[in-house]
Amino acid sequence: MEQMKRTARGLDVVFKILAILAIVGIAILAVINIAGFAVGYDKLYEPKAVSFSISTQGYHIDAKDLGTPQQIGSFILMLSLSAAVSLAAVWYGIRIIRHILAPMKEGQPFREGVGRDFRKLGWFVIAYGIVYNIFDLFIKNLLAFRLLPIAGDGPVTVGIEHRLDLTFLIIAFILFLCSYIFRYGEELQQLSDETV
Repeated sequence: MEQMKRTARGLDVVFKILAILAIVGIAILAVINIAGFAVGYDKLYEPKAVSFSISTQGYHIDAKDLGTPQQIGSFILMLSLSAAVSLAAVWYGIRIIRHILAPMKEGQPFREGVGRDFRKLGWFVIAYGIVYNIFDLFIKNLLAFRLLPIAGDGPVTVGIEHRLDLTFLIIAFILFLCSYIFRYGEELQQLSDETV
């Protein structure tokens, strides 16, 4: 029992640090975009002043290939908004996990509500997996059909290869299974408490 408490406390500290890092990341992205709105993205992200490149699925794009400073600004705004949404989702998932760990730190893994939290985490993983796959396809289409022709001279032929990542369904299934196990444990714990 003591080993479980120590492990739960250690995991809780790790997840707490990750949650703080997610919030800091969101704050940094917010500051960058507030500055972009205040002085104009074209002043912050001029291709001569800022150099960056993006590589994804075999595509390689440099800042100078993205077009005008306004186009670069809108592209960076879109990427930072998507990153902020991802960080917020990670923060929410960590919050659920820490809620699951709270009774385990006290040596009560089958306290009422733990099974419900596992089920909530399973639904969260499904929602996140669906949104991730849709967004991944959207970004690939954007890179292929909007940005790459700017970089090339003449007609550009682009093929998109999208692999549907369904591993989130396996993770969700495991979490739902844990939900049933912990709910059964909660019932046994309740019967044991009533007997005592």
